[in-house]
Amino acid sequence: MKKEIKNETVAILKAEKSNKAQLFKVKLQKTGAFMAGMIMPSIGILLAWGLWTAMFLYDYDANKKLGWFDAPMLGRLIEPGIKWLLPILIAFNGGKLVYGIRGGMMGTFVIIGTIVGTDWTYQEFIRLSNGSVPGSPNQFIGAMVLGPLSALFLKYIEKIYIEKINKSYDMLVKNFGIAIYSIIICLVAFFGWGWVMWGITWVMMQIIGLFGNNKWAAPLLGIFTEPVKVSFLNNAINHGVLGPIGYMEVDNLAKAHAENPRSIFFLFDPNPGPGLGMLIAYIIFTKGESRTNAAGSSAIHLIGGIHEVYFVFILAKPKMVLATMAGVVGAQFITSYLGGGTVATPSPGSIISMIALSPGTTAILINLLAFAVGTGVSLAIASILLISDKKRNQVGSTTNFKITDEGIQFSEDVKNEANTIANSSFSWENIKTIVVACEAGMGSSAMASGIIKKWVKENKLDIKVSNIAVKDLDSKFDVVVTMKGFAKFASEKAPSAYIYPVDKFLGKGIYDDLYKKILNANNIEGKE
Repeated sequence: MKKEIKNETVAILKAEKSNKAQLFKVKLQKTGAFMAGMIMPSIGILLAWGLWTAMFLYDYDANKKLGWFDAPMLGRLIEPGIKWLLPILIAFNGGKLVYGIRGGMMGTFVIIGTIVGTDWTYQEFIRLSNGSVPGSPNQFIGAMVLGPLSALFLKYIEKIYIEKINKSYDMLVKNFGIAIYSIIICLVAFFGWGWVMWGITWVMMQIIGLFGNNKWAAPLLGIFTEPVKVSFLNNAINHGVLGPIGYMEVDNLAKAHAENPRSIFFLFDPNPGPGLGMLIAYIIFTKGESRTNAAGSSAIHLIGGIHEVYFVFILAKPKMVLATMAGVVGAQFITSYLGGGTVATPSPGSIISMIALSPGTTAILINLLAFAVGTGVSLAIASILLISDKKRNQVGSTTNFKITDEGIQFSEDVKNEANTIANSSFSWENIKTIVVACEAGMGSSAMASGIIKKWVKENKLDIKVSNIAVKDLDSKFDVVVTMKGFAKFASEKAPSAYIYPVDKFLGKGIYDDLYKKILNANNIEGKE
């Protein structure tokens, strides 16, 4: 009897521990998706600003060009871009994620007050040890914090009364409400955020000093970033953490009149070398489909910048992360020691983007050398791991696909029964939409949606297939395909949808059960 009670207690404790771990995982995923969601919609503009900086950066005090071209009149767009345009875009995106367009508009107003107020605080009160006035930092972090927080304030304060007012006064109350609350939050940010930013700046400068200025310590950050990256949180760490640090470093270097200012923090994630090295090892030391899949993936990874295609190889053999981790450390040793880096985050992380955002010939050569070293180190470690692996030619469901002129196709001889989450009232008859949801709504989910869309077209079904960020899911979708780790999050965002969770987006027979359910519901025989 005592033994049974003890076993039950142990089982309960294990279940509680598992549940807590799952809840923590969901919260982490939500945070990562939210951070990526503030940046990803503006990636094109960030890229435009980065290229503009690389081309037209100019030192007006010394009267000399720092960019590719001698065009001082065009260089004047750079400072307003990083000081005003980019933070405003990020604040709007953050506010919109929390409370729609009105949340975005409030975030926009607040960030303008934040920028002006921080400038005033630094000018009037902040002094360095030598008595000089430090330059006011750019407000990427301010936008990522105050944009969503101001929208959250508006959301919860309106929840108290908005449903109680007479509908004829709805527009009047909402407009005056957002005006008054925006002024209040803006005043708080104006006088308070400068001091918060000074503390944050100090911490970030210590990080830059440790990993940016210390040529030996800098590469070691890759030991921590790579495992997070291959967990499909690459967009969160790249744009939400490393990006703001990199932009601050570039801004500080520009203010110090450094020639071709750049940061190595932009290259921990986007450098395609480490992933390419591991894929080359698969090409050399494996046979059959593994070799074919790695060959096709290497082109997508190197030129297309979709790093998720090599994540699946690591998920199949987790020890392979040691190869890419060593590759990142090796590559960043070169950029740190020789002075490489880019002016913005290369996105997508292709060799083309990396070259385009490298300011000047010297930076391009250093970054290309870092790419080659990252490839070589990763290739060497991956080769050792594969040679010592007796099952290296065994094809798992993760990597069993081939590249054709029409995209990626998977072998169909192994069926994968997915664990599904469905609303009890869900019906497979006449479904109209299927959406593939990943962290950022790009890259891997775009490829997966292309696979499903191709199958839908072959079977002449009237179903719309698309891809989206998991944070943007809502009740309008019939079927949601997502990673198992995001399944609970997806079910919260789209409670009426059928959630079809998968281990990986790219795998053999991953979608066969989904195809079967659709065909059976429509009473047709199709091409599975």
